[in-house]
Amino acid sequence: MMTLLAGVVVIGARRGVAGLVAGLGALLAWVMINIVAGVEPLLGLFLGAATGFGLAMLAKYINTIPAFQTSSEMVSLALGSVGGLILGLGLVAALSLGFPTRQNPTTGKFFYPSDSLPNWIYDGVNQSVIQTSLSKGRGNGGLGIWSSSKTIRAFLLPDRNR
Repeated sequence: MMTLLAGVVVIGARRGVAGLVAGLGALLAWVMINIVAGVEPLLGLFLGAATGFGLAMLAKYINTIPAFQTSSEMVSLALGSVGGLILGLGLVAALSLGFPTRQNPTTGKFFYPSDSLPNWIYDGVNQSVIQTSLSKGRGNGGLGIWSSSKTIRAFLLPDRNR
C-alpha cells in the first residue's frame, strides 16, 4: 500500500500543477461515479471513462497556461505532490476496505473482514494498521469510517452504502 501511495505521489509531483488538478478532480468525481455506478453500473463505467478523459484534457490544458509555466519548479513539484497524496490516500483507503464483510443475521452487525477469507488474507487485513485506523471508532483513535457520513461511505464503501 505504501508503494502505491508513493507511486501516486511521484506521478502527481512529475505532473506539477496538472497533477494537483487531476488529483482533486478525480477525488471529486470519485464520489459521484460511485453513486451513479451503484444505480447503473454501465453508466458508471462510461462516466468514469469520460471523466478520466476530461481530467486528462484539463491537465494538458493547465500546462499551457503561462502563469503555471513560469512558476518555480519547487512550487510545481509541491502542488503536484499534494494532488498525488490526496488521490493516493483515497486509493489506499479504498483498497484497505475493499474485502468482503460478514453480517451476523441475529444482531445485524457486520464484521470486517469476513472470516470466510483464507486465513493468510484474513490475518493480513485484520492486522493491517491502515484498516484498523480507518475502522476503529472515533473514540478509540480511529476514523470510524463504517459509521461516517453517506458521502464518505460513497467514496470508500460504495457497495455498503445502501
